[in-house]
Amino acid sequence: MLCTTCANIFRGYLEFNELYGLRARVATAKKAHHLTANSFHAAVERKCRICVIVWRHFSENEAAHLSESHQGPQSTQYHFERGLSWTPADVFTLCISNDHDGKVSYWAMYPARDADARTTRTDRNTSSDPCFELVCEWFTNCVEGHSLCKMTAKTEMDYPSRLIEIGSEDSDYELRIYTKLKGTPETPYLTLSHRWGVADFLKLTQSTFERLRCGFSIAELPQTFQDAIVVARRLGVRYVWIDALCIIQDSKEDWQNEAAMMGMIYKNAMCNISATGAWNSKEGCFFDRDTAVVDPYLIKCEWDSMPNQYYQVVDYAIWEDSIVHGPVNQRAWVVQERLLAPRILHYGREEVFWECQGLMACETFPRGIPEGFTRKASNLNRLIPRTPSGAASSKPHNKEHQPDQSDLYDNWRIIVQEYTRCKLTKSEDKLVALSGIAKQMQLHINDVYLAGMWKGCLPSQLLWHIEGDGIRPQLYRAPSWSWASVDGPAESRQEDPNGSSFITILDATTTPLAADRTGQVKNGHVRLRGRLYSAKIPDSRPWRKDLFRINSQLLGTRFNWFPDVKAENIVGDHYFLPLCAYPDQKYEIWISGLVLRSAGLSESTYVRWGYIDLMTEDMGRIVGVEEDDGEFFCSPSHYKYWRTITLV
Repeated sequence: MLCTTCANIFRGYLEFNELYGLRARVATAKKAHHLTANSFHAAVERKCRICVIVWRHFSENEAAHLSESHQGPQSTQYHFERGLSWTPADVFTLCISNDHDGKVSYWAMYPARDADARTTRTDRNTSSDPCFELVCEWFTNCVEGHSLCKMTAKTEMDYPSRLIEIGSEDSDYELRIYTKLKGTPETPYLTLSHRWGVADFLKLTQSTFERLRCGFSIAELPQTFQDAIVVARRLGVRYVWIDALCIIQDSKEDWQNEAAMMGMIYKNAMCNISATGAWNSKEGCFFDRDTAVVDPYLIKCEWDSMPNQYYQVVDYAIWEDSIVHGPVNQRAWVVQERLLAPRILHYGREEVFWECQGLMACETFPRGIPEGFTRKASNLNRLIPRTPSGAASSKPHNKEHQPDQSDLYDNWRIIVQEYTRCKLTKSEDKLVALSGIAKQMQLHINDVYLAGMWKGCLPSQLLWHIEGDGIRPQLYRAPSWSWASVDGPAESRQEDPNGSSFITILDATTTPLAADRTGQVKNGHVRLRGRLYSAKIPDSRPWRKDLFRINSQLLGTRFNWFPDVKAENIVGDHYFLPLCAYPDQKYEIWISGLVLRSAGLSESTYVRWGYIDLMTEDMGRIVGVEEDDGEFFCSPSHYKYWRTITLV
């Protein structure tokens, strides 16, 4: 149902006006939605289809502000857009924003004749037969018809050390832990992505190994494991891999061996079942859902300016809310699992989703989620090239599907951004949980991997910064120049073709802690040539101006200063190392660089302390920026000031 306010959106006169330079070709003027937060909240309580979802899109702070604005100015407003580059011409976009900070909720309106969106009602639980028939359709079509998703030919060495034999559907077969299925390299298996939670449950340990090898009941397992086994049996797959039951939990040696193989385990699985909506192992994969919110919703639009017509209204954030922000995808380990598995079946709290190289789909859009509902980072599964069936597993696949080097470096930037926003239970796993992705990417990049970065792209990859409050772990985990040395969301700018590098990398290396060269490291350094400036930051508050001095000269125009760890003392003497220059949209020149401190090891050895962007009219004179046909570079007259330094 719709509240009266929302129902009125689809009546009356609708006039579109041309918008130049904006993302939509035409749009209507903004109009009042709910005039007060009281009205808005009452509509949510009555389960207005649109208001319930809009309320979800507002953060807790925004919702709290609206709750307090009982009789204040209008709390929400709406307008329509048409002609967006990613939507067909006859699709409208409904935009609802709050009056507090402009947060917008976007809705796609598809003509009812459009067969891309589902029109049948939703079953109350995601374990229903109709729901599973759709899962089987996605699974079969992908296995049989998607060339990029087909698995490579495997050998015995490509299989996990252990698997769980689960028997067939509707059987009372006892589960068993099997080790190294010799002679059956064609045996398919499924994997599981899940959140453990704090509850205790049956795990593989040195004391339970023999009992689990001899046989155990499915009833002994937590609900998430039971549901995953139900899915595997219904798909006709006899084996599953679950970390808690296939890695000896109280053996450090076994964990290290299996962790190094984790990427291969998920890469070679037939499918990965993801308990995406579950916060712990007790919640399971299957959920009851409120069909009043999930069912397809048709609205009859009775605008005076056009013929009456039915539209299906769909929330644009359907993938982001359920998958990207799903509980299981807040775990850093799951990034690797999503990236490397050939196909992923997501069980969300309100819908079931499918993700592979050939299709992103859900119950709302069973034939494929339209462009515009997802961003590049949303489908992690497409960020690393696949090796199609029959190709050697150690070789990249044919050039027809191979992105160029710059695309792969940019994909890695996106992977790091998604990975670092997730949480790890054990801080020392920061590089281990990314190891499988690095190995797969290395097959295609043909570059040296250095503690989360790539040697061939170091000048630009050094330009990361932490959004929010970074935390430096107590124990050494990575060199200071790597984002892996700090906990927090690591953001970086896409490499600018008009930018330039102000340094020359002479040497870069890391020393692995164990045999896995993409795992934990003992140390590392980058040796480079560039110009180092004495710098002083007299105040740590980011909103203050006139705070940054280079060689005693005050730079007071603009700058963005990102200390790696805000809690650390950043006041005092530092050094500024310019890395690149680039123009902004106003064609003003910005300089990006690192803020360093002496490492105390030698005169030329430094540690990274933060990242800074500077813009000032004096920058060309101070740093030596010159321009030639839109490209920026360091003036050769400044090369004499360059020196060799080492970052550790």
